[in-house]
Amino acid sequence: MAGMDIARLNFSHGTPEQHRAFFATIQEVSRKIGKAIGVLQDLEGYKIRISSFKGSTSLHLKENDSFFLLSGNIDGEDKWASVSYPELYRFLKPTDRIFIDDGKIELEVTQVSPERITTRVIIGGLLGERKGIHIPGAKLEFPSLTKKDIKDIQLGIELGIDYIAQSFVRKSDDILMIKDLLRKEGREDIGVLAKIEDDRGVESIN
Repeated sequence: MAGMDIARLNFSHGTPEQHRAFFATIQEVSRKIGKAIGVLQDLEGYKIRISSFKGSTSLHLKENDSFFLLSGNIDGEDKWASVSYPELYRFLKPTDRIFIDDGKIELEVTQVSPERITTRVIIGGLLGERKGIHIPGAKLEFPSLTKKDIKDIQLGIELGIDYIAQSFVRKSDDILMIKDLLRKEGREDIGVLAKIEDDRGVESIN
């Protein structure tokens, strides 16, 4: 850690206890090497995810096969999985592309209904459960700051983090909400970083 200036705590994963332990380790090492190391809290934000799978932790998707995305909290298997955003079908149309697990899996939408989204596998491979979904150009509607994010920020304030990174920022209000929360807690010294992760975020840059 001698060459590191900032350590990132990824709040998309892990428990509060684990984050406390990581923070304590960073502080301990910082004292040992005699160097201040900042801590960045990377919030999860609202992320659409694939469901867990029945009897397995992964599915193998083959190119050109059909794969179905279902509404509801249902464990996936074989040719289908559910998604964490029940209203997803409203924002999709045939030919739209869906990327899963940072683009490792690519699907093309062929049919859309409230019950299921039918897709064709463009890029197949091993699909792990609870992986994130990205749909370029889709005008999805979801809260910029989730209840979990707010709890995580409160934990970060308690620990003494130096920076907060907010995922999927689309407008200035998304950042102002965090700054307002920090102001109420008397921690306006904490820096807030905007993560621009989709087209709507890019369009709002001025």
